[in-house]
Amino acid sequence: MRRGGLLLLGLLLIAACRPPAPCAAEEGACLALRIEGDVGPVDALQLDFSGALQRSHRIWFPQSVRALPVLVGILLPASLQGTLLLHATALLQDEPVGGGVGAVHLFPDEHAAMTLTLDRRLVPMRPPPVQGCPAGTFCPEAAPTAATLRGLWGTDVGDLWAVGDEATVLRRTPTGWRVLSGVPTRAALRAVDGQGPSSVFLSGHGGTVLRWDGADLALLPRPSMNALHGVWASPSGAVFVVGDRGELQRRDGTTWSSLGGSGSVLLGVWGSAANDAWIVGEGGTILRYDGAAWTPSISGTTTTLRGLWGSGPRDVWAVGDSGTILHWDGTAWSPASSGVQGTLRAVRGGGPRDVWAVGDSGTILHWDGSRWRPQPSGTSADLLAVWVGGGHILAVGADGTILHRRP
Repeated sequence: MRRGGLLLLGLLLIAACRPPAPCAAEEGACLALRIEGDVGPVDALQLDFSGALQRSHRIWFPQSVRALPVLVGILLPASLQGTLLLHATALLQDEPVGGGVGAVHLFPDEHAAMTLTLDRRLVPMRPPPVQGCPAGTFCPEAAPTAATLRGLWGTDVGDLWAVGDEATVLRRTPTGWRVLSGVPTRAALRAVDGQGPSSVFLSGHGGTVLRWDGADLALLPRPSMNALHGVWASPSGAVFVVGDRGELQRRDGTTWSSLGGSGSVLLGVWGSAANDAWIVGEGGTILRYDGAAWTPSISGTTTTLRGLWGSGPRDVWAVGDSGTILHWDGTAWSPASSGVQGTLRAVRGGGPRDVWAVGDSGTILHWDGSRWRPQPSGTSADLLAVWVGGGHILAVGADGTILHRRP
């Protein structure tokens, strides 16, 4: 087998796995990296590829890697050909401790290999921005997890939360995404919402509810044992969670109280004010809250509704299965044409003429005030949550997918 020619420009790398031959059993193309040298501990590695492949990936370790050598295999598209540039930054506690850049020439359907010797004297470097990703285009961001991400919320593009399967909790700061350690649950997490940077609520399976107070993530008393698919943190301080078996709970201060429900699985909750909130769920269920009680609202559909958001009390959107989109104008719900047939999972916006919906198979739709228009996502992964703010749009989904559209 002919291997790619290697050009090493000084690269500091740490690997994520230690198979004896990382590419031996793989079909197609694989880049085998052998990392050796005498360096201190490293707990993460940021890899940014350019040239023949535009991709970013972050590898995290359960414990700091202290002994070398280590090996890692990186799967590549089988037809990939040309020079692959690799910018790498080694991290310890989310701080860069070294970096460098290397290149290897690839041939179709063949493996390539690098042996890299680490050098403590290499100065830290920040990875360059992904090339070929202009403003207004959705591009992947480096994800420190392969777990499916199901909820997304934040106060700013530099202060975002993403939650998902395997009790995954991510935070995005101005330097990128990182895994929040010490999460006090093993439950899959489904939703996140907050009242500010120091008051964030996460909900998930088994009645799990977590609260971030600005310093620690704590497990709250369970309101029930049902899976909780949605959470809304009211500006008034009250927190609502919804879930299986029509679960509907409200938290005031430290006490949960059951508000009943429809009996249907409830999947999403959102409000514009403490006395104006909505819930959606299976069978076209829509409930409205007026500050005193939840009452059914006529949706006009029996299709499952999964997400909702509004710019105000007279402008609310709900999305769901079979490309369903409904709009509330202050008086009644009416259907809107989405142009798609797949499941829509979430909707968020920056205003009445800037609303985004995401769904299965990489679906992204944008409402511009007159119609919903499809947007290229560059992925076929299911997208399960979306956030909009300051001209930025981020979407997360299956297998750790994170997309970012910059203004």
